[in-house]
Amino acid sequence: MAEKEAPCTSSDRNTSMIPGISPDIVPIKDSEDDNKIVKLIESLAHDGDREATLRQLVNLFNSKIDELKSSAKKEATISVAAFQRHIRSLIRLSRNCPHENIRSTLGMVVERLRECDQFDVPEVTSTLASSFVAPDQICTMDGGPAENDEEVQSEFIEAFRADGRVSHMTMVMGCHPRYLKRFREVHNCLFWDQGPLPVAERHIIAVMAAGRYNCRYLLEIHAQHFLRSGGAAEWLSGSDGLPPKLRNLLGLNVILAHQPWLLHRDDIAELLKSGADSWSMNELIQAIVILIHIHALQGFVHGCGVNDEVDLVVSMCSKTVGAGVPPASSDCGASGGADTTSSSASGVDDKSSSAPERSSVLSRIKAAQAAEVEEDSEEANLQNFVLIETDTDKIPQQQQSQDDTIPPYVCMGSTQNSARYTPEHVEFDVRTDDYSIFKTQDFSWEDQGFSILSRYYPDIAEFFDCEFNEIKNLTYNTYGDEHGLDTFDFRWAIWNYVLRIKGVANDEYMYRAVNKLLDRPLKTYVKSLVCYPQCVTKENWDTFISDVKDTEKVHVNLLAMCARKQASLLYALQVVSQYMGE
Repeated sequence: MAEKEAPCTSSDRNTSMIPGISPDIVPIKDSEDDNKIVKLIESLAHDGDREATLRQLVNLFNSKIDELKSSAKKEATISVAAFQRHIRSLIRLSRNCPHENIRSTLGMVVERLRECDQFDVPEVTSTLASSFVAPDQICTMDGGPAENDEEVQSEFIEAFRADGRVSHMTMVMGCHPRYLKRFREVHNCLFWDQGPLPVAERHIIAVMAAGRYNCRYLLEIHAQHFLRSGGAAEWLSGSDGLPPKLRNLLGLNVILAHQPWLLHRDDIAELLKSGADSWSMNELIQAIVILIHIHALQGFVHGCGVNDEVDLVVSMCSKTVGAGVPPASSDCGASGGADTTSSSASGVDDKSSSAPERSSVLSRIKAAQAAEVEEDSEEANLQNFVLIETDTDKIPQQQQSQDDTIPPYVCMGSTQNSARYTPEHVEFDVRTDDYSIFKTQDFSWEDQGFSILSRYYPDIAEFFDCEFNEIKNLTYNTYGDEHGLDTFDFRWAIWNYVLRIKGVANDEYMYRAVNKLLDRPLKTYVKSLVCYPQCVTKENWDTFISDVKDTEKVHVNLLAMCARKQASLLYALQVVSQYMGE
């Protein structure tokens, strides 16, 4: 693996306040204390003298607290802004740091800050990583299921070393530690390892991608990484604040998110043409891969009800917060679909509705295993591909809040309408003459996609290949309380159903199996994950499949996410191949 790239710098580093952007994430200009705290918090994630770093950070805060307590004047004569800006980060570290000594030590500092009137310390009422997944099925910093606790804790330490945080998203993925390891390899390579794009630009591209499905959680995380990597706050003021080179990606962002089958070699040529704002092929490949990765990841974040961490400021709607669990009347939640008035807070599923219908998936799996395998002709199989039901019950679009505190970069993924595409989900039309079904017999990941990506971005090609193989083969041979059950056909049906939604036909798969194995509620949920994930709610999570553990539902989300990612990569890499005349 390549060495980790040093953060890039900016001569105009975050010097102005942008309306709608919380000052909590923007560095304070010319503040020695702010710079010290930032460096110390970042250094806690490194493998050097962590104890010495922790002592310096604690001493810095304790000295300020003692100064305030001993001051005769308790007015605004002593500046606390630099310290106030990082209180939420201290709270997060005191709860979600994988190193117990950091958690306990910073917890004591937070309590001292709480006793000091000059500081505004939010009361955190909940630390749930997800509004959907039962808490007892998620590994935390204090441990989790005995069979995988050590493996998960190791991945948490790796995540903390790379990102400076163990995110709630990482904790939910920890339900499947083998997959989490592969995901972290991809994520670290894209955002932290050496590459053609500066680190800050990679994160602003992630912000652009997260704007497509209004994923406030990923928007906020990557906005913070962008600023801490030297990015200028002005770039977060919306699409108009972006430099022209990045603004030119907006159309590509929309196409890849909603209609990747419309991507054309001319789109690549336009971005590569010579000029002050042109892209190199290596830069463009990295940008495309980041867009695809974040587009798919939003399905997981929304679909699993991932909650904000306490220092993600979009969730700070009041002094008393639920670490990302939004108030019932608010639109400030991370995934935009978490219904905290339901049983989500306790992680208890409602198993009362429609019991006969909800047991159908297990019956379908067993019936498929008992049936004789039938092979269709190529023509008949393609007809089955066409006939697969994709017009499922659409989850209604939620009303978006008009609250003017929403950061402007939430809408950064938008661009002006084009005659070629629309900035929202459009069904793949198998009967149109405007484009064709994408056939993997002509261009597949294994035979062409991996090779092309390896030429321009060899590390990420290898990591993607490992990620895809891991999720395809990941199984525990269980379905709820059923053990020793071969679920390959069921998992493979989910994968190929997602490819079907995106217009990709796998010539090695018999499509008659999809409708046999997947019922309508399951297909509705899976389609929502890959087409309009921002609409998924706790009720959808509770009802899309029955009699399984929440960790198995997380597994479904991971399958859908990776299948969507591969489909988008196939479209993009085929167009790159066409541009190169291959």
